[in-house]
Amino acid sequence: MITVASLLDKVEIVDSHDDSIEVRVTWKGVDRTEGGGWSLPSSKRRLAERLARAVAAGDVHRDAHVAVDASGATYVASTNVVSGRRMSADLKRIGH
Repeated sequence: MITVASLLDKVEIVDSHDDSIEVRVTWKGVDRTEGGGWSLPSSKRRLAERLARAVAAGDVHRDAHVAVDASGATYVASTNVVSGRRMSADLKRIGH
């Protein structure tokens, strides 16, 4: 069985130049390593840190699996259980 932990390379918080921060997810073992991320106002750093911890714990991406696109490149497909609009509530619901 494939787990999020076996596919996850890193989760990082990156400061952008437009007064925002991004939570970026990088996968390993696939052709398209970057996938799924969030952009938040820089004032929401603590929320971004909670999100990054939840992603790293494997609690945000459900049913992760390796899929193949039309050109034959592999990528990680999953169901994301955290929504941007309800992010804080969603993180609380999954224990973060």
